[in-house]
Amino acid sequence: MEKITGSEFQKLGNAALYETINGNPEYVRILNDLREKGDFDPGDATELKKEEICSMVSGEDRDICCKFLEVLERKYIEKLMERTRDPAQKLILKEILELKERTIKSEDYVDTQMIPDTKAIVSIPEVITTVLTTEYQAELNHSRDLINSYKYKEALKFLEKLKERIWSNAELIVKYGILKDMGAAKLGLGREQEAADLLLEALQYNPDDEKALCNAAFGYLLLHQLDKAKTHATEVIEKNPANTRAYSIIIQASSEDENLEDIISKVPEPYRCNPEAAYAISHLARKRENLTESKKWLEIAVENDKNNWPDLKGSLGERLLELVMKDQSTIYGTQISDEQKNQINRTIELLTQAWNRVADTDLRNLRSAWIANRGIARKLLGDIKGAIKDIDLALDLDPNPVYKKYRALLASEDGDNERAIQLLEEIQSAEETPEAPLFLAMVLRNEKRSKEAIDIINDFVRSNPPKQVEEKSHRLLIQLYIDIKDFENAMKISDSMRESDPKNILNLAIAAWIMRMQNENAKALSFLNEAKKYVDDSTSPEYLVELANEFYYLEQFDEAANIYEKVVDKTLNTSLTRQLLISHYEAGELGKALEMCQTLHQKHDPLEYVFEMEAAIQEEIGDLPEAKKICQEYLEAHPENFGMRLRLALLNLHSNDLEKLDEFLRSPIDIGTLSQEHGKKLALLYTARNQDRKVLEIMYEMRRRYFNNSDAHLDYFHSFLQIEKENEEWLNPSNVCVNTVVCIEDSSGKTEWYTIEDREDADIRRREFNKDHQIARKLLGKSVGDDVLLRTGKYSREIGKIVEIKSKFVQAFQEIQNSYEKQFPDKSGLWQIKWERPERKGGLPKKIEEMFRETTKEQVERCQIIEQFYQEGKITLGIFAHFVGRNVLEVWGNLMGNPELGIKCCSGTSEEKRHALSLLKDNPRLIVDAISLMTLYELGAGDTIVKVFGKLGIAQSTADLLQRAIWERKGAFSRGHITVGIEGDNLVKQVVSAEDVERSIKHFEGALQWIEDNCEIVPYKAALKIRRDKKEQLEEILGESFVDTVLVAGEPGNVFYSDDMLLRHFAKSDDWFRKYFEETEFNVDGVWTQAVLMYCLNSGFLERDSYNKMIVRLVCSHYYFTSIDADVLIEAARQSNWIPSEPFKTVSGILKKTHDENSAINVSADFFFDLWRQQVPVALRNYLVLEILDVITDGRNKNAILDDLIFHVKRRFSFHVGRRFLVLPVVRRVISLIDLWKKMYMI
Repeated sequence: MEKITGSEFQKLGNAALYETINGNPEYVRILNDLREKGDFDPGDATELKKEEICSMVSGEDRDICCKFLEVLERKYIEKLMERTRDPAQKLILKEILELKERTIKSEDYVDTQMIPDTKAIVSIPEVITTVLTTEYQAELNHSRDLINSYKYKEALKFLEKLKERIWSNAELIVKYGILKDMGAAKLGLGREQEAADLLLEALQYNPDDEKALCNAAFGYLLLHQLDKAKTHATEVIEKNPANTRAYSIIIQASSEDENLEDIISKVPEPYRCNPEAAYAISHLARKRENLTESKKWLEIAVENDKNNWPDLKGSLGERLLELVMKDQSTIYGTQISDEQKNQINRTIELLTQAWNRVADTDLRNLRSAWIANRGIARKLLGDIKGAIKDIDLALDLDPNPVYKKYRALLASEDGDNERAIQLLEEIQSAEETPEAPLFLAMVLRNEKRSKEAIDIINDFVRSNPPKQVEEKSHRLLIQLYIDIKDFENAMKISDSMRESDPKNILNLAIAAWIMRMQNENAKALSFLNEAKKYVDDSTSPEYLVELANEFYYLEQFDEAANIYEKVVDKTLNTSLTRQLLISHYEAGELGKALEMCQTLHQKHDPLEYVFEMEAAIQEEIGDLPEAKKICQEYLEAHPENFGMRLRLALLNLHSNDLEKLDEFLRSPIDIGTLSQEHGKKLALLYTARNQDRKVLEIMYEMRRRYFNNSDAHLDYFHSFLQIEKENEEWLNPSNVCVNTVVCIEDSSGKTEWYTIEDREDADIRRREFNKDHQIARKLLGKSVGDDVLLRTGKYSREIGKIVEIKSKFVQAFQEIQNSYEKQFPDKSGLWQIKWERPERKGGLPKKIEEMFRETTKEQVERCQIIEQFYQEGKITLGIFAHFVGRNVLEVWGNLMGNPELGIKCCSGTSEEKRHALSLLKDNPRLIVDAISLMTLYELGAGDTIVKVFGKLGIAQSTADLLQRAIWERKGAFSRGHITVGIEGDNLVKQVVSAEDVERSIKHFEGALQWIEDNCEIVPYKAALKIRRDKKEQLEEILGESFVDTVLVAGEPGNVFYSDDMLLRHFAKSDDWFRKYFEETEFNVDGVWTQAVLMYCLNSGFLERDSYNKMIVRLVCSHYYFTSIDADVLIEAARQSNWIPSEPFKTVSGILKKTHDENSAINVSADFFFDLWRQQVPVALRNYLVLEILDVITDGRNKNAILDDLIFHVKRRFSFHVGRRFLVLPVVRRVISLIDLWKKMYMI
């Protein structure tokens, strides 16, 4: 075994001493007592035992070595006894010595001559010093453990006592260690100046050590003596180029003028990822406000940190939060993206991990910012309670004004304004929070204490605050003046702000706000348009939001949407997203709104406003199944949401799903909790189901709850007019019951009205009595004329008489009639007109008759002009209906009955027919408008056409048109009505009986049922690409159902089917439609009924006889210019019993109206040929021929026409035999009839 040198022996000696003591149970007891006294800690144990040490020494030295160790042990204990001043400790050490079995003295055993290598053995005093140094190092190790555990106070106290105790006898290295560790402890306690002084003082005791030099460099850094810091750090690097701590000091000591990249380049690349170096680079980047670069290096530091250094994670968490807070796209933290949310959650995680490392240490106070920032992060995520908890903890650690400010804001947001005010009042004069008066004023404003807030801000402004804070103060002051309606002072401040900065967008937006609050919307809009001029790419998101908000509040949704688009993250569920969505919808940009809805729908849990909007858009474009699906999906998550249940019920009504509608109406509904809007919609549903009483109950409740709203009164009034009132006992009560009003007259003749209610919240101030009320019980069951005991006193009784009983619903109607104008003088909608009695029985009062006459005359004149336009082919049926203010189906019926006007379905040219037939050859889907649908239904042709082309496509608004016609007839007009017209100067009336109305209802219901069975409602997706206002402009002209049909027909694979020729022309003409839909190409081709029937006939799906009958009906319904042939004329003649009467005269009249003479002549010749083949009496046949001659010559050159006719007759009645052209004898009969006709007209 290799011999141990003296220095090694010295090192092992102290370890052996420790093990010797530790190996004896009695020694262990004594040492534990010493430890409890706090003055003794032998340090770390070595695994070497005394025997092992001795065995490592050569044989002849082994005994000496062992004896030396024993002496060394004794001397060590004696030295401790000399050093300690504590009598108890001395006693314990004495006990240790007494336990020694051997009492030999060291000088008896230690002789330098006995040891071969005297240079390897130190003297006894030197050994004792080394042993003591080692013991002190053990104590320093203990202090470093405390420091590493962030127990700085305990470490400092320990070190100060240690210094006091050993300083005079300590070696340089120990003194260095003590000062160095004291500096570290004071640095941990935030006493940087003292820490720096200690680190610099420590250097003298270990001047050549690179760690000591690094510490000194760091001390100079703390003292901001950057050159000295760099000098010492550079010296360290010269000693050890791999010392990363020195590099970190050089980085931190860099000049502010140096470029970050240049500074980083000073660190060799392999060392840049070291946590200390990366942290220093991050710190430097942060000082240069390069947060992204700072975050990058902190990420590197954390990734390479093996010691779990909490400051790295804490700093990274704070940097992540700072990046979010500084990102202007967050708009004051109201718009946090998913990426930012992940970043905030990571912030919370990092700060929590960092805090957990120091929470139970002396560092907790110095790192309270971690907890405060975690609270801010939680607030950004909407966790107000968690944020409050964190800020409260931060305040406990460090009650500084900044934390108080944050806590006050959280209190205000949590609804605890009293606490917020208390905290803000405590920091009004704090230098750290110069904006505290603003926040106090804001909270006072929330508490409706605007005048106090104004005083605070005015005082604050007079204190000359920083400019930015002063501007915020002025803006808040404007808000406060607006709150108290002091617009004059608000505008003064606004004028001053705009004068100093005329192009400031926010100042202009505030001026617009002041104007808007005074209902000066035109002036407000002027300010906003001025502000819009100054918007560019550099405009801050906050300014853009304020500008967009003002446009939004002025209902300038188009402008609002354009500006919101610049800043709003459309994937987030925020108030800004909601306002952008509403702006797109209200601006009529349905495609953009739907796209937003679908994005939010997919990304978030069901959001009511998103599902409401999405369903509304799908309904608007006619996709009711999809709209219902959306509502049902929302209700799966929120089954109790009444608003969505109501919307679904309305969709069921719209789609005629009455079974599901009735299921909803049978469900429990608390009408006492309904909003006015919901109440009105619910009443509509009951109206559709003819539940009049429920309608009035709801509208009565709405009027009662929203009595100050004029619409509530008008809605009730209109609802009352619509219901069936005759023979309804609940509207005509004969005795007092619930829902009646009772008029009671007392003995003095004074009357009082009382309402009997079955409701818990009966209001005595309204003279309402619950049915269980004492007076109500006395009244129930009584009739007019009955007496009722009202009051019994000690000396008298008061008896009243019932003089009138009415339904409360009737009473409410009469109240509105009598008092609406007085209650709402600035509202329109209902007027009272007083007039004298009529001059004759059954007549109208004179003034009313004059009013009717004048109005009717104007309407007649207007209709005449419209009819002229229609005759000239300038307007469609939809335009006609719009101008006369009638349902288009009613107009269609009137036009069919008027031969002067009729239905202009085509021009009648051959080319037109050929083109239409070519469109049908590939069996496209036919998209049919309302007029053509009714035409098919009237003809009975629908089933055939569906067989050929499949179910017909229609727009939802087409079905709605028929449904609306039914509802109109089932409403107030169901009992019949009178229309007033004028003939000459006299008013005439036309009576429409209840039976007439009922027949009309049944007819339309039959049509609607056929439509449901044979048509498919097709959404008009093209509407998503069109602005609503443009579409509405066109709807005003053409009619909603017609526009929607054109939009559907424009989809690939569809053909437009309309019997309105001019509408087809408009749909085909891109130039015409582009006036309204600039970005949409239509070019929609179309067909009409006869063309479709002709295709079915040619394809073999329609019998010739059926075709002929349908064409006869079309012609007799005045569908111009329906083409006819000989077969159709034969059918018309047959229906006329072979005499020239109707429908033959109308059908043959087509030959007169056609512009194609050759066509008229050919058809006539063919008709004569077919006529002669019929079993018809000769006289009747002759009359028919003469009728045709009358028709085809009317308005034409008669001789020329007849000559051509004779030629075509001869050809038609001839046949070829070989090369010979033979003419049948019947020709002579026809020609003789033509000659006879000529003679009759003297031609």
